[in-house]
Amino acid sequence: MYLGTVGKLCPECREQSEHLFDIVKDYIMDHSHASVQDISSATGAPQEKVLSFLREGRLVASATATYPCAGCGTPIDTGRFCAPCRVRMSQSLQDAAKQMKADPGKQGGYLANKHRDKS
Repeated sequence: MYLGTVGKLCPECREQSEHLFDIVKDYIMDHSHASVQDISSATGAPQEKVLSFLREGRLVASATATYPCAGCGTPIDTGRFCAPCRVRMSQSLQDAAKQMKADPGKQGGYLANKHRDKS
């Protein structure tokens, strides 16, 4: 068993994935308006792998190769979330941090608060 790689892949699988990425990247450079299905058919890369490369931000798709934002479903061409969802998540995290600073007694989550309330 091999446990020491980034992305949870063994060295051989990582090499295969990188090779597939290079094939997909080269295809997109020559066919900039290809859909995910076209890219998959032409390169032999599974559609999910092509989408994975896009979600990781390693590739930027054309308007015909968009996929849904993980937050709201809006078509996007790179990453996992659209700009409005990223702003919304960032604001939520900032608000939570401010709330934790304002009321330090509430830190620790549900279980810590439940035990504290019993005392």
